[in-house]
Amino acid sequence: CIPLLLCRLWPHGSVRAFGVDIGTEAIRLATENARITGFNVSSEHFASQEAEIPPTRNTFRPLLADVRKPGFAQTAGLCPPFHVITSNPPYIPKHEYDNLPASVREYEDRRALLGDPDPGNEDGDGLTFYRAIAQLMARDGLLAQDGLLAVEVGKGQAQDVERILQDEGKLAKTQIWQDPWEVDRVVVATR
Repeated sequence: CIPLLLCRLWPHGSVRAFGVDIGTEAIRLATENARITGFNVSSEHFASQEAEIPPTRNTFRPLLADVRKPGFAQTAGLCPPFHVITSNPPYIPKHEYDNLPASVREYEDRRALLGDPDPGNEDGDGLTFYRAIAQLMARDGLLAQDGLLAVEVGKGQAQDVERILQDEGKLAKTQIWQDPWEVDRVVVATR
């Protein structure tokens, strides 16, 4: 929903957005939402957009991929660097997940919530995906030199995520933004 919101809010022809998720259901829902909001999701417009000067509309493409897999960007068909990267990754530690209300645990996709999805990681801190994102920033050059990364974080995780992005992601400038309830909710980073 974040890439679609940016497509809707920013000027026509200024956004070429990708939405990446590991779940086929999420990709299906993103495709449906894109069509409902009037964005073409076929791959043809991405191939032809390069020749279109200037582009006349914003574009969106949902991609089924796992950011933790080696060669993620190439496998997903992405062409970095990007000027804006946003993420709302799974961030709930296993011990907190087990105590979620049944209304959440039984109806939400576990993959969208559990921050340490690998078996045997029951004592994790919920920050697995932030470490993967940081490695992508440092190793794979996903973020443009003047780019911005914004990630949502769980309650009490902002300072740890900020440190991960600085140390492992080599992103020197960071800020923590609060939500309307004054909870540290987003870490924003630039080079």
